[in-house]
Amino acid sequence: MLKISTLTAWAELLISSLSQQYLTAVIEPYRPTLASLWIGALRDYASIRGDSEVMQESSSNAVDTLYLNLGKEVLLPVR
Repeated sequence: MLKISTLTAWAELLISSLSQQYLTAVIEPYRPTLASLWIGALRDYASIRGDSEVMQESSSNAVDTLYLNLGKEVLLPVR
C-alpha cells in the first residue's frame, strides 16, 4: 500500500504541475523512474486480478490452486 500511495502522490504532483509550472522542475528528473514503477504496479495488479478471475471461472475444473496462488505470494506476501 505504501508503494501505491507514494506513486499516487507523485501522480497528483504531475497533474498539479500542469497549472503550477514550478512543480515541473521537481517532477521532471524522476519521471522515467516513476513511469516504470507505475507500470510495474499496474502489471502486478493485473496479474493478481487475472489469477483470481481464472480461479473463479474454473472453480468446477480441476485447477491446481497452489499454482494459481504462487504469483500472489510473490507479489503480495501473506502474513
